[in-house]
Amino acid sequence: MPEAVYADLSRCIGCRACELACERENKSSRISVKVLSGLAAAPVSCRQCEIPLCTAPCPKGALSCENGKLEYEAENCTGCGLCTLACPFGTAVLRAGIIERCNLCPGMETPACVATCPAGALIYTEPGSLGENIRQRRAKRMNRALEPPAPAGRRAE
Repeated sequence: MPEAVYADLSRCIGCRACELACERENKSSRISVKVLSGLAAAPVSCRQCEIPLCTAPCPKGALSCENGKLEYEAENCTGCGLCTLACPFGTAVLRAGIIERCNLCPGMETPACVATCPAGALIYTEPGSLGENIRQRRAKRMNRALEPPAPAGRRAE
């Protein structure tokens, strides 16, 4: 299964740095931070589905899945918007008659949004290792929190 960008919602601080990084890299942001009831922030982007439902209704084949990777050909896009309706995560966006979805920043080792996130809330990984990755990160945080504080230095008299 292909890699994708996932969010550890317990870490997102709602700063929107991921949106700015994506916009800088792609001329428009393909990730958005949704604030849920004023209580929590959730970064949302294309999940790079193994069986992408957004490709099924495309009348001209602008969206297709080749070798487990979602491919997009802008010249075939009619701007009908059926793909945006079919996306179960609501991440496909139609702007100026063209579908915009996360392209994982081709040519970069790590997508710009992940590299920029100051809280480390975004993870670029395969879905199978997502749970383990988050558990390891939480365990490291817990260990740091449980470490006894360093002794305070003595005051010079």
